[in-house]
Amino acid sequence: MRRLFLVILFFLLPRFVTFAGTHRLEGKVSDSSGPLSAISVSLLAPADSTLVAFGITDADGRFVISHVNNGAYVLQIASLGYYTAYRHLMVTDSTVDDLGSFTVEANKAAHLLNDVVISGERVPVRVKGDTLEYNASSFKVKPDAVVEDLLRKLPGIEVDKDGNIKSMGKNVKKVLVDGKEFFNDDPLLATKNLPANAIDKVQAFEKKSDGALFTGIDDGDREQTLNLSLKKNAKGSYFGDVAAGVGSNERYEGNAKVFKFRGNEQLAGLGMLNNVNKFGFSFKDYLNFNGGVGSLLQNGGEVVRDRDLPIDNGKPVSGAITSGAAALNYTIEPRAHNRLTFGYMGNGIRKFLDQNTLTQNYVPGNTFERTLHSLQNSNDIVNHLSLRWRNEVDSQNMYTMNLRGQLGNSEAAETGTTQTFVGGLPENFLNSYMNQRSIKTFMSGSLDWIRKINHKWPVFEARINADYSNRKDKKDWNNTTQYFTPAMQATDQQYVNNEQVTARAAADLSVVRSLGKSIYLVPDAGGAYEQQASNRTQGVPGGERVDSLSPGFYRNVITANAGLQLKRNLEKTQLQIALKMENMLVAPFLNGNGLYNRSYRYLLPSMNWRYDFRNGRSVMLNYSVAASAPEVAQMMPVADYSNPLMVTQGNINLKPEYRHTGFANYSMFDQFSMSSFFVTASGSYVRNSIGWSQITMPDLSQLMTAVNTPYALNTSVQATYATPIRKLGIKISAELTETWNKSIAPIDNVNNTNNVFTHKAALSFSNLNSDKVDLRWGIKAEVTNASFSVDKARDAVYYNYNGFIRCNYRPEKHWNISLTSDITHYTAQGFNKAVTIPICNAELTRYLLKNNRLSLNLRCFDLLNQNRAIYQTSQLNYLLQQRSNIIGRYVMCSVGYKLNKAKSGNANLL
Repeated sequence: MRRLFLVILFFLLPRFVTFAGTHRLEGKVSDSSGPLSAISVSLLAPADSTLVAFGITDADGRFVISHVNNGAYVLQIASLGYYTAYRHLMVTDSTVDDLGSFTVEANKAAHLLNDVVISGERVPVRVKGDTLEYNASSFKVKPDAVVEDLLRKLPGIEVDKDGNIKSMGKNVKKVLVDGKEFFNDDPLLATKNLPANAIDKVQAFEKKSDGALFTGIDDGDREQTLNLSLKKNAKGSYFGDVAAGVGSNERYEGNAKVFKFRGNEQLAGLGMLNNVNKFGFSFKDYLNFNGGVGSLLQNGGEVVRDRDLPIDNGKPVSGAITSGAAALNYTIEPRAHNRLTFGYMGNGIRKFLDQNTLTQNYVPGNTFERTLHSLQNSNDIVNHLSLRWRNEVDSQNMYTMNLRGQLGNSEAAETGTTQTFVGGLPENFLNSYMNQRSIKTFMSGSLDWIRKINHKWPVFEARINADYSNRKDKKDWNNTTQYFTPAMQATDQQYVNNEQVTARAAADLSVVRSLGKSIYLVPDAGGAYEQQASNRTQGVPGGERVDSLSPGFYRNVITANAGLQLKRNLEKTQLQIALKMENMLVAPFLNGNGLYNRSYRYLLPSMNWRYDFRNGRSVMLNYSVAASAPEVAQMMPVADYSNPLMVTQGNINLKPEYRHTGFANYSMFDQFSMSSFFVTASGSYVRNSIGWSQITMPDLSQLMTAVNTPYALNTSVQATYATPIRKLGIKISAELTETWNKSIAPIDNVNNTNNVFTHKAALSFSNLNSDKVDLRWGIKAEVTNASFSVDKARDAVYYNYNGFIRCNYRPEKHWNISLTSDITHYTAQGFNKAVTIPICNAELTRYLLKNNRLSLNLRCFDLLNQNRAIYQTSQLNYLLQQRSNIIGRYVMCSVGYKLNKAKSGNANLL
């Protein structure tokens, strides 16, 4: 019934969108020399000059503005280097849709000023070469909107329900504020926190690397970027907002944002405290504290998913979380091209997690199930400092320095009950208690010097970097294990203290030799030294340590490389081909004794090609090869017995991984129709991939040993298409993704080949040009097919479906109503039953005082009280389903106050 309701709802929703009239206005723009292309033609509302509809002239100077209602408008024709032309229009049933020809006059003064025009005109969308520039004042948003809300209004920019941004069809990697980095280039920090009414212009473009901009030699490195240009009135004084709320079930939430942008200085401060499962400001910061995605994915052979990360990225977070965070960013530019940025970010979290995990394990000739119920209380605190300095000393020398430091600590206490069944009958039973404390210190630094020499040797570059990390873990546990075949009971009470230290230093030198005709030869050489050490002390509480379980183990890795790169840079084509030879020495030591010195030699080819067909269309191909040594934890030859049902140990004989990575991309953005089409294919092939070998004992306990597997393969193809359909008054976005992962792991000395195929399809819609209603809705389907060569009968298929609705209704300027709904359906062959989770939220806001500075908010989370956290996956030789506790329904009342004197909606700051 719920599925039928979803289908009906999604087909009926477009009927509720306010469709436009029947007119398709068209015309032609030219100057004294002939037709003009890339001229912005906007249909504006006479009352406040906000954008109603929009078009850009094609190569013949023609424009089309479709789906126009009857009414009064102002037609605006604008482009850099020309005086802006206006025409008042009254569109009626008798209006002739062909508006005829328009002639614009060149602005000679604008050309003399290098196309910098100072005027009070508001041009909603302007094309400036490869840059699209939006005038923020031409797009209406609610009074307390942030930049993310503004971006959703801009043609050619897409923001999904989690806040991820695409511009011109490409993922936005960087958001600048007045051309300067903001909070270490984390895009969501700017878009989710800066107030929309402080923004004057939004500029979308592909940014070249700092080195390419300085030297003028394109290195092919580009990032899709948004630059947020602030209003003049937003500079020189403080602005921001504070908010606080209390709710049912003892829920509370508070946050504060303060910004000051003055001339050559930027200052931003953020703070928050809540117990509604919102954590911090930065996903990157959480990963840094926890050692990166790789370490999160595996912990003693058990899988840990990034779904559990307590990050406020719009997705449900498992557990019950109380968290606080603070962030500070300060940028100063004493003179042009000399910029210093300081950043601080601190996160603290207290989490209670109640989790049930079910795995179906497949081994040759046998199948068994394992259930785990765990309760965990944890506390984490992390502080992160960063310093970035970029200085163009003169026209020939540029220095870039980056420094980072981090200090964090965590505590966790966990109890668990694990049971293993064969054919529904119990095989073993484990009661466990574990207490763990960790302290992590991390420091890193890099210095890059680029010098321009002469015409034949244009560029010399030197790079040095170093980092140091120290992690101290203290863990104690008490396990009681009951075995049924044969019947016996074992008790284990121990402690282990482990310190892991990593120190690394590297240096690289390169020089560019010009061969003429935009062809360059780049020889380079470099080297690196890394030492990873693990010092473990293990024993019985109150007793002496057990020497056989208390190793001092470290490994050294020394690499030296030399290579040659050939570059050809033309106006539309960039090509780089390189070949590097690398020598790697791996030397492990156990308790002070060297075990061996093994040398490896690798050829590392790479290629990068980009071709720009014309403005908005390009193709890119990239291929690279890299070698990486095994980590000390993967090589540790002494087993970890903290979980008697899953014992893990490293392998001293591991070889380095040899990874091939490929990437292909085609992108199309049509600035005339604001349509985009984007296709990406990527993949990797890893020889000597490091994985796990599993041996299952007669009592169904498992021994996991790190091994080199023959290979691992990962491939993905993704296609996205987005376009406005003005006849229906909507914007549509479609996405298809195909993923294939193949891995090989020895299971009881038989190689198990695990193939996982994932098929994803998503379709979303949003309405266009509505001052009162912002409506977004969509559906997503994901099908995962997992197969296991050790037991083909246990192959499984997952089906996950999701539908969402986001509706924001502003009946008049002092009220705002928001409704959101997500319905997710999980099912998997092999598990008992499907699960459907509907989540509905509602919010009512009333704005008070002059310029709407005060807001009163009533929010209800999870109206149906159906919120649940479920995760399903295929790993190694097992299927896994996990269910966790999560916060349920609550009602919250909050008050917000703007620190600036901003007027309502899009008005300037005072």
